[in-house]
Amino acid sequence: MFDKLSEELKAARIRSGLSLQQLAAKTRIDLKFLEYIEDGNFSFLPELYVKAFLKEYVRFVGLDEKVIFKKYEAYKMGKEYAEPAPETLLDKIKELKENRFEKEKENHFSKPASYQPPYAPQPSNTLNLSFLTDKRNVLFVSAVVGILAVFLLIYFLFIHKSTDIVVEKPYEELVNESKDRYIENEPVKAPLDSGNSVKSDSLKLLVIATDSCWVKALIDDSKKEEFRLYPHYNKLLSAASNFKITFGNSYRVQLQLNNKPLKFEAKTKVSVVSIDGKGLNYLNPTINQKQ
Repeated sequence: MFDKLSEELKAARIRSGLSLQQLAAKTRIDLKFLEYIEDGNFSFLPELYVKAFLKEYVRFVGLDEKVIFKKYEAYKMGKEYAEPAPETLLDKIKELKENRFEKEKENHFSKPASYQPPYAPQPSNTLNLSFLTDKRNVLFVSAVVGILAVFLLIYFLFIHKSTDIVVEKPYEELVNESKDRYIENEPVKAPLDSGNSVKSDSLKLLVIATDSCWVKALIDDSKKEEFRLYPHYNKLLSAASNFKITFGNSYRVQLQLNNKPLKFEAKTKVSVVSIDGKGLNYLNPTINQKQ
């Protein structure tokens, strides 16, 4: 099903006047991955990376990213992608009429017209005495007067008659109080164990990539890390006791444990290993070696 998508991508690249080598230089994607895409092979890496490469490819050849990803999802599920029917002139006219009708209906019911007789007297600029007789205005004025009365009562009862004398403390005393306020109790140091205790992050594993690869790591059976390395890049991992790591394109991976080269001979493209202070174990079903 991906053949149609790959042919469309390849045709767009040719129309753009780009060779595979030029596209690889612009997108910084390995040439072999671009060849996989144009061959209709979208299983060369996990889907996360495939979609990232596809997005870069589409951006440089001038295709619609949303449409391409809709086709990708349809072909991945084994379905044919159905192009949406183009909007005709009649559909557009019908849509405009419906929008106009809804707008007129909304205006009609939301703002009813108010009737004003032609002989209604115009408001004058003189003071309107009805303000004082309006019920809401009376309540507002009463509330303001009540708040002022409460404030004055509190002032005369608690503030005006206060006889407390404020004594200014010496400057040195204030400084000492500030220091004591922020002094924390020193933590109690735990007694040192015997030489059998394991130090935190006592293992330093350096992963070096001679070509593009991906890594999934489980550190100390709890912390997970997943990343991708490009050619001549490296990544330093730290652990207290052990690593369990899956390498993709493992032929292109070199390892150093605590600044010492670790013998790693990949037998398959995807290798699963366990690394601790004693060395490296292969966890692939077909491999049972210990370095």
